[in-house]
Amino acid sequence: MIAAAASGVALDHLALAVPDIDAALDRLRAELGAAIISGDEVPGYRFAMTRVGDAERGMNLELLEPWQSEADDFLERFVRRRGAAPHHITFLQPDVRTTADALAARGYRLVRTKFDFGPWQETFIHPEHGCGTVIQLAASTVPAPPMAELLDAAAAGRRPPPVPFDERSQNPFWWALRHPPAPRGARPAVLERVAVEVADLGLVRELFLGALGGELCSESPTSIEVAWGTTGRIRFVRASEPGVRALELSGLAREFDLGSARFRRSPRHVSRTID
Repeated sequence: MIAAAASGVALDHLALAVPDIDAALDRLRAELGAAIISGDEVPGYRFAMTRVGDAERGMNLELLEPWQSEADDFLERFVRRRGAAPHHITFLQPDVRTTADALAARGYRLVRTKFDFGPWQETFIHPEHGCGTVIQLAASTVPAPPMAELLDAAAAGRRPPPVPFDERSQNPFWWALRHPPAPRGARPAVLERVAVEVADLGLVRELFLGALGGELCSESPTSIEVAWGTTGRIRFVRASEPGVRALELSGLAREFDLGSARFRRSPRHVSRTID
């Protein structure tokens, strides 16, 4: 099992919204060697969760496609406006209700809050309070399978243990009959960190280091890098246009774009390490 931060919070995944999830999955498989570890179809969207890395290193990357948008058109509206683009970053934590109450008391704008389904309780921080990015906070009463087990199932073509994300689940294995192209490299690329541009590094300290229990691992006058155990890292860089700008990977054969998301090689040195 991938270890969460000492606070109990885990950086679960980055989500990219795409107009064609099949084409996007083929691209991630071919370029990165990404493995599909879970998925589902629910009114409003369908998704596939991929692992970019192995059981010890890497991060989860979710692809979202509008699906049955007549029931809920939030994602269709986003894709119509933005095309393929980063949609949200998700953090899992032991007590999402308490965190949500504390953030609301501080004036954070929370939207699409749903706490009545035990296997997946969630709320979203509006991007105006999330450093230009939608932040999903979630908790589950169902333990996640170990990553090694999910990757073994993906490699063998077996259906992984079901993970309940929504009570409206229609087809948690919609992707099972796909035959994606073989990866370019012998080993999968490893997603090391997400690069996010922010207008205010003070908000990073308050939200991501404070409320979300991240660990400060490096900083410079213009950037802060935060980690959550071994579940993932975000490098926040001060800039005038906030939002997710890039995914930084080791073992990447060539850089490419998926809509506005830039997949680039991870820099060896990004900022001063904190002792």
